[in-house]
Parts: sequence; C-alpha cells; structure tokens
Amino acid sequence: TMLAQVLGAIETVLQCSDPASVSEKHINKAVTSVLDIHSQLITGSDAAAHEAIKAYLSFLSQAIERLHALDPSVSAARLPDVFAAVGELLLPRAIGDELAVAGANLMCDLIDVCVHGAVIEEAHEAGPSPVKRADTSLERVIAQVLQLLQPSYRKSYHCVLCVVQSLLNRLHRQAAPLLDDVVKQVLHIAQNQKHLSQGAQDEVTHTMGSIVTNLGPEHLLTLA
Repeated sequence: TMLAQVLGAIETVLQCSDPASVSEKHINKAVTSVLDIHSQLITGSDAAAHEAIKAYLSFLSQAIERLHALDPSVSAARLPDVFAAVGELLLPRAIGDELAVAGANLMCDLIDVCVHGAVIEEAHEAGPSPVKRADTSLERVIAQVLQLLQPSYRKSYHCVLCVVQSLLNRLHRQAAPLLDDVVKQVLHIAQNQKHLSQGAQDEVTHTMGSIVTNLGPEHLLTLA
C-alpha cells in the first residue's frame, strides 16, 4: 500500500542518515503523526493491511531507537503512547496471532532500549503519595501491561507474558514494588491456566521463573 511505502521510506532515512542530520524534534513529530493514524491501520485484516501494520511497527522501532540515541528522556516519554497504540494489536483477531506477536516483540525491544537506570529511578523516587501527581513514563507503561493481562486479551497471553518477562528482567531487583500488581495478576492467571492455550501455559511457567529469579521467593510469598 501507499502508506506502507511511505513508512518504509521514512524508516530508510532513519537507518541511513547521519544521526546529526535528523533532529529529535522531527523524529518526535513523525512518531506523533504515525500514532495519530494507528486506528485506521489496525482495523484492516487483508494482506495490504498486514503490510501497512508491519511497516508501522518497523517505523516505530527505528524512530524510538533513534530518539533514544538523541535523548533518552524523550524516547522514554514516548513509550506510554506507543504501548497504548501497539497494545490494541494484542486484542483477538480473526486471522491468527502474527500481528500480536509482532506487537509484543516491539514492546520487548523498546523495554530493552528505553527502560534504563534513570527511568527506573524516576519511578521509584516518585513512590506512592497522598498528593495526586502525574505518573512517570514507566508507571504508565506498567499500567498498560497490567491492562493487557485482563481477560479480554486472554488469546494473546502467550505474547503479553513475554512483555512481562522483559520488564522483570530489565528491572531485576528494582521490580518491586513497581511490578507487584502485575505479579499478582500473573499469579491469578497461573491459578486458572487450565483454560489457556499450551503456548500461554508455557509462558506462565517461564514468567513464574522470571518472577522468582528477579524478585526472589521471599517477595513472591508476600504477594501470593
């Protein structure tokens, strides 16, 4: 499609150009423009729509990684919007789970790129407060991942749980208490997993192992 060709052309420019030649402002504006049309992209189910969605995901990957190279704080600030948009691909679709897998892979990649020390520290320093405040970027991402663990996304749990594992591995011992609600939801899913696909059950097992490895069995027992 024309849209896929346009996104591919922009992505090529991001890949090939001198980092100094494309400003953070221009990339940020391009990301905003692409996210503004995501609802038009994800409704299609034919081959052309799949092509456009794949180009869309590839563009977001390149753009956010380039933003991170220019200004890590700016790339982190874009994560919640990207996760909100891409998360819609994990809703049940009539034809397979290829796009759900691609969307989850993008989320995992962006966690590895953008969730770094300063982003994690900011979320920990914010902490619970009686005074209403804006959630940090990481807290908003975690809230979106928690949403993806709700029953409406059950058919994509095998994808969502990979995203949970990426967060756990990235935060490691700093995962608590930020991921406590996510862990509680995983425990609930684990207790009722007999209705899940075999792939989802396998990922439940892997996620439980990641929880124990990163949070420790003692903390896990406090949440059970």
